[in-house]
Amino acid sequence: MTKKHIKNHIKYYSTLAVMQIAGLALLILLYDKRDLQMLVVIMISAAYASWAIAHHYIHHSLNTKIVLEYVMFGIFGIIVTLLYFK
Repeated sequence: MTKKHIKNHIKYYSTLAVMQIAGLALLILLYDKRDLQMLVVIMISAAYASWAIAHHYIHHSLNTKIVLEYVMFGIFGIIVTLLYFK
């Protein structure tokens, strides 16, 4: 990514970072409640995929490959978390 690309999409990246940091903070706050932590991980993954897909839709670069990529990364994050907490 170029500096120009990052500068043009700084609001998108900043919002995504805030969402991810808020999710991490929730995971830390719920350190003794594994069921709620899994719910938070699922919500973080869904928010990540939704935000990314919406971003590409707004910028007219959305296609099937992009949707699958973000959905698969979200699912991967959930699976890794499930395996870690097992």
